[in-house]
Amino acid sequence: PNEEIVTVAGDTPKPVETALIVFGLMGVAVGAFHWSASDWLVAAKQAAAQWLVDHGILWPLETTLPWWLLTNYPDQNDVLTLLDGALLLAYIATAALVLGGAIAACMALATRSLGRWSWPRFHHLVQSLIPLAACGVFLGLSALTVTMLRTEGFALGFAGVLRAALLAGASLWSLWLGWRIAGRYRDSLIRRSISLIPIIAAIGLNDLSWALLFFGE
Repeated sequence: PNEEIVTVAGDTPKPVETALIVFGLMGVAVGAFHWSASDWLVAAKQAAAQWLVDHGILWPLETTLPWWLLTNYPDQNDVLTLLDGALLLAYIATAALVLGGAIAACMALATRSLGRWSWPRFHHLVQSLIPLAACGVFLGLSALTVTMLRTEGFALGFAGVLRAALLAGASLWSLWLGWRIAGRYRDSLIRRSISLIPIIAAIGLNDLSWALLFFGE
């Protein structure tokens, strides 16, 4: 697996894969898993609702859509209005742009630190984030499973430690891949070491986003 990323990915750089990793797996996915526990989204919803009420615009607060578009289970007090849906999509899009943009900027700095700007090199370096991106999606998808098991009475006190260990392992794996990829473009240990600084920053941004979800309480 390492060789495929370090060697093969460098021979056939694909911008679409870069967009998927940075803005999809490390952007959209984070927003999609974060929104249900986000204080920012709650604050935005309250502010938007207050503005709508003050201006006599009530239909976004009352209109719902079928369950296959927005959650609509009134018998269980689980309903999303048009306002909820709009803010939810806006939140995910903002997370994707802000977090994905910041990570892309870090990888761009790493690219530039290895020499003149090169799009193929940029796309190649982004491939080093695959382990971390995959780990984040796994943690996000497993969160619901952990919640359901806990409601059934299973004691999962090790979940936090396991999540931290998985993130740490994926982070070190991505850092190792970044070091090896940088070695394909520069033999100088100093230049390669400098290129790791922005890569570490990108990894830190991703880890921080998951830490806020799982360990922010």
